[in-house]
Amino acid sequence: MKNINVLTGRRLVTALLPVMALAGCFSDGNDGSDGDDGAPGGIHIPIGEAQAVRAQIESVHIDESLKVSVDFFLHDERGVALSGLEALDAVHGLGMGIAKLSELQRRDRPLPGHQSALADATPMMTIELQPQWVSYLNRVVEPGTVQDPDSLPEGWDKHQSPQIQAGIESQCGLDCIEVVGNGLYRYTFTQPLDDYPVVAGIDTQYQPDLVHRVYLELSLASGQAMNDKLVNTVYDFLPAESRAIEPDQGRELMAASQCQRCHGTDLDNGALVMHGNKRFALEGCVMCHTTYSGDPETGATLDLGAMVHRLHQGDYLMIGWGGHAIDYSALTYPGDMTQCRQCHVEQGEAATPQASAYFWPRQEACLSCHEGDANAEWDGTAVGLFHQRERYPKAWAMGCAGCHPDSSNPQGAGVFHNARAQLEHDLATLYDATLQPGVLASANGTLKVEIDFASLTQLPTEDVAIQRLWLTAAGHLDESYHNDVANYQNRKVWDLASASDDILLSRAGPRLSVTISGINPADWGPQQRGSLWLKAQICADPATGMAIACDSPDKVVVELSAPPQAFAADSDALMVRTAKADESRCIACHDNQFMVRVADAHSRNNTPSSGGCGACHAPSVATSLTDGSCVACHTGDMVTYMNATLKHGTGPATVKGYRTLNNSLAYAELVHSLHANTRTVSGYTGGEREPVDYTRAASDCRACHAPGQLTLAGLSGQPSLIVAKSGADPAGRGEVVEISPVTATCAACHLNLASWQNHAIAFGAVVNPDAINGPIYQSGSETCATCHGEGQSAGVDKLHRLK
Repeated sequence: MKNINVLTGRRLVTALLPVMALAGCFSDGNDGSDGDDGAPGGIHIPIGEAQAVRAQIESVHIDESLKVSVDFFLHDERGVALSGLEALDAVHGLGMGIAKLSELQRRDRPLPGHQSALADATPMMTIELQPQWVSYLNRVVEPGTVQDPDSLPEGWDKHQSPQIQAGIESQCGLDCIEVVGNGLYRYTFTQPLDDYPVVAGIDTQYQPDLVHRVYLELSLASGQAMNDKLVNTVYDFLPAESRAIEPDQGRELMAASQCQRCHGTDLDNGALVMHGNKRFALEGCVMCHTTYSGDPETGATLDLGAMVHRLHQGDYLMIGWGGHAIDYSALTYPGDMTQCRQCHVEQGEAATPQASAYFWPRQEACLSCHEGDANAEWDGTAVGLFHQRERYPKAWAMGCAGCHPDSSNPQGAGVFHNARAQLEHDLATLYDATLQPGVLASANGTLKVEIDFASLTQLPTEDVAIQRLWLTAAGHLDESYHNDVANYQNRKVWDLASASDDILLSRAGPRLSVTISGINPADWGPQQRGSLWLKAQICADPATGMAIACDSPDKVVVELSAPPQAFAADSDALMVRTAKADESRCIACHDNQFMVRVADAHSRNNTPSSGGCGACHAPSVATSLTDGSCVACHTGDMVTYMNATLKHGTGPATVKGYRTLNNSLAYAELVHSLHANTRTVSGYTGGEREPVDYTRAASDCRACHAPGQLTLAGLSGQPSLIVAKSGADPAGRGEVVEISPVTATCAACHLNLASWQNHAIAFGAVVNPDAINGPIYQSGSETCATCHGEGQSAGVDKLHRLK
């Protein structure tokens, strides 16, 4: 068989460097004396001296005896060859795996613990299956000793049994390495492919006409910078044709970037790296976490898709290295597990060639979410569960295509999994809206707003599919002053879909004109300006995706919102709020459904209203995490309003003792303390709040803030925070401290404020230990941004080592 050899651009540049160097020399007539013998083969540096290690698999050779050798090129970040791998005393890890893309190999079911058999559990047809990775290296693993089994939940071992596990070859290490060129090394597997143990039920016969993948992992030393020196790489090839495959010939259901959007890419600081800090590449994971692999102690599947589903549901327990239980039952997922397209992206930059292959059912992946649907008589098989027609009537109404894709329904069960996302997309197109700047008329006390819809054939009060159309207005409370208006009268909410004497609606084509009367301009603060938000609740038929009357019994309600806009008494004073964080980065983890859960999470969910409690105690009108709709209530003054009577008596004396800085309700401090897990749970009704399972390092500001959003511009002009002193009596009131805005924002994560507050005070900060008489901070006094703003000499981007 021919070698499969691809010369990389980096190697080509490296090979040309000596020639280029000679071309740049001239002769003085003296050939010079002979020097010491050097390493052969061009420019290189010793691997132990490299700042970074990169790898490229360049060729795979499978000889007639089925012995496999893999040539790979090691280089640094500049493409310079790295020499001396073979001369190292040892490495932390060096492994190689090989697999073929073959027909699906199922794990045996039922597992022990399922004794019954259902009459309708017989396959009804021969179905088409997607190919899966099958490793050539497999073994049967017997249940082992489990550490502290009494601490595990009841029934953890009911499915215990010997299980097949796929793997890679890692015992040989440097003994399997030889040097074949400048920075070019060859790894030879210890055995021919047909000499590895054959496991019953797993077809590991060599088939050169199928796509194959080899995987390389290399870690020079434990604890070294993984970002720079941990290598995971794969190479997909077709042995029969001696070539690398085309993208459409492989199997890549999901891009690694879809994991990284929540977990990040910084391997040294929070990103996913497993198995002794050796493995992070999704393309390598699938070679061991195969469809047929399982955990012998618990019977839990090791299939990657099924594992990921269960992990994110907080429903996974397995026994790891050394018999230690790994329990993910307390894990919280910040997104919506029913939205497949959050991870399986079929369009755009994150799409992969086989992105839609997740439509095709697979035993373990489907059971990972639907096993909870089973009754006590379930026989433990996928067929036994999904062929119970009464449990899945919508799917069975489509026949076999309700699960198994065919020409009549290419999405199979995906048509149900993605129905909600598709419904929202269709309704968003129909009811797409854009707010125009609002005009506050102080003379006659009106607020006028125009809204442009994609289509508008009747007024919102007449459209039976519009359940609510909320218009929210709030003054800019973050503009250098403390709000002294009781009951938050600066924020108002109107339902434009409900007839009201203070709301006048008119329509000209798709433009809706709104005039709201009874406005007190003083409610909007000294500047008489603020922000507008629009949010609609549309009723729809889940079966057809069409808008329907809201009194329909089978309706679902979809929430849609428009980008925020500004209003002002003087058009020259209009100020659209600048986003301090990137909404797309929030959605990356929390998805588009998160605002629904924001509303559900609040202890009070009053009806929105143009005044009184409903103006703020109605988070259902929030439109986005970063557009200011949350900040309109969660201001720096919020703690002084959320404490005393039902009328919200205000002032420092009302602040409860548990409302410390890391239990503040101001938005920046709230969000930072939640994600950094520095937030207290004191004072919460109904039990302790669970810790947040944040997937990134708390110092990774880029998880939320795009470049340019960390300049700290304007932050010093916001009001200071008045909160309870650290150590105050939680049941008491009025033991308060004032902290200026920049310092408070940083202290939400950096809780050791006492150790650095003097530095902050020297540059204009205020840490007032007794703020019972109100704030003393002067707007704009903090000069922290001069040094710590993004891009500055000691900018937050540099101190936090942001990429």
